[in-house]
Amino acid sequence: MFVELAFLATAVTTAALGYLAHRFLGALAVEAPRIHVELGSPKVSHYLWNDKLLVAFAQLILSRQYRVRLAAHPHSRAWASWLYLVHWLHLAALTWLIAAILKG
Repeated sequence: MFVELAFLATAVTTAALGYLAHRFLGALAVEAPRIHVELGSPKVSHYLWNDKLLVAFAQLILSRQYRVRLAAHPHSRAWASWLYLVHWLHLAALTWLIAAILKG
């Protein structure tokens, strides 16, 4: 039962991560095209599967550097805030899933 719930939580947070990444990257491309180009003009699939890009976003989002870099871009900053929250929820769901699998 716990494995199924942990898997469901992981699936939901993964879907939310993809949706929020799409919204964030869209807002970033419109509001801050220079930053968007600096990050390599990413798409959601690149964000989710490209290791180099993932590190750049992880640094920007998880360290909350987006608050400073996107201070003049309110929509991008708002989406980044939600992305920050869902990143941590996703990590928690993955941890829960691993623990549930190991517990058996």
